[in-house]
Amino acid sequence: MIHDPAVCFLGRNPAKHYPKTLKLGNYLASELPAPPASKVWSDAVSDWKMLLNDSEGDCVIAAGAHHHLLRTTLAGKPDMPTDAQVQASYIAITGMEGAAYDPATGANDNGCALEDALNYFRKSGQIGAYASVNPTNLDHLRFTINAFEGAFVGVSLPITAQYQDVWDVSSPLRAGDAVPGSWGGHAILLVDFDADGFTCVTWGQTKKLTLAWWLAYANPQVGGEAYAVVTQELLNGATACPSGFDLAALQADLAAL
Repeated sequence: MIHDPAVCFLGRNPAKHYPKTLKLGNYLASELPAPPASKVWSDAVSDWKMLLNDSEGDCVIAAGAHHHLLRTTLAGKPDMPTDAQVQASYIAITGMEGAAYDPATGANDNGCALEDALNYFRKSGQIGAYASVNPTNLDHLRFTINAFEGAFVGVSLPITAQYQDVWDVSSPLRAGDAVPGSWGGHAILLVDFDADGFTCVTWGQTKKLTLAWWLAYANPQVGGEAYAVVTQELLNGATACPSGFDLAALQADLAAL
């Protein structure tokens, strides 16, 4: 599948790494329950929708909307945010730290940082909380996908990602078109995993990526980042707490923020 940069916009700005950001590892048991060999959430959704990411740099908000769609679908009440709702969030988030995006003129279509969006989602009640995940800790990443129905992540796309059916490392030296970030920063939602790698949602479709690709283009050394997103229902006890996750400790840290 060719991803034409003329119609496949990006929009993830560099990671902010706020000092008060909660870390998932602080709430996990030292010995986690063994994850399944594979997990597939993506089959629950038949139409992910582009959500304007073919014309605007709103990939961060689109990834959040895809996560909302997946979770509500799995809960039996599918709710797909509209293009207008996604655009309104993009305008609000870009306006928090500078000039807001203007869809009428296209001005300030400069993307946003994942943590700015996550803070906005939390403060507006769209999510309960979030915690950073070390992208190279595959046990924690798989736990996040399995327990929280996906992982909200940022990657540094190489130009080679534009023309690969499966995102894979094309050059061990990561040179030329394979340089991390040579295309730009992008936000995606990891929804499935198996022994070979992950499946993400991006530009309204699912896309497979290998473990080698993930470790090359999502590790923190090249600007990669990942987050577990906790729902209000989990925080309020309306849904069961995943085994191995210390919800009480998370609630206490949130109260102290």
